[in-house]
Amino acid sequence: MLDIAQQTDELGILDIPALRVRAGSAVLVVDDDATLRQLISLRLRLLGHEVEAVASVPAAIETLDARTIGAIISDYSMPDATGLELLAYVEHRRLSIPFVLMTGYLSEELEELAFRGGAAAALDKGDLLDALPDLFYLTVPDAPIRARRRRPRRSFASPATLARASQ
Repeated sequence: MLDIAQQTDELGILDIPALRVRAGSAVLVVDDDATLRQLISLRLRLLGHEVEAVASVPAAIETLDARTIGAIISDYSMPDATGLELLAYVEHRRLSIPFVLMTGYLSEELEELAFRGGAAAALDKGDLLDALPDLFYLTVPDAPIRARRRRPRRSFASPATLARASQ
């Protein structure tokens, strides 16, 4: 079971999940686009996270076998395998690691596949950098989790999800 604190806005519409990442574990960033991988890594480091960044699913699997990972951010479309295949590997190994799938275009179908596969969040790449401060926060092992300072909420739900919620 993932340690996820669900957050909602004033209307009760599910916003992005707040994923707890234990101090001392790294966020694994998986993207074949070196520039975006570096930008995400830099932003996470500025937020206080340790980061392990790799360019492929095979490299991500090697990293998962070699060190403690607290969360994964993976691109969907990569040359060697998809982010959904990495998610399936994580679920098959029964690793309780929050998984965020990112993509250049988040369709309703892909969002549904990601959530059915066990992803904690699915985001457009254009929204990811702005979402990072609200997406992950550090916790200290074996310490009670304290309430985070409330920040203004932004909705990162897809237009299709928002349309369904308003019906």
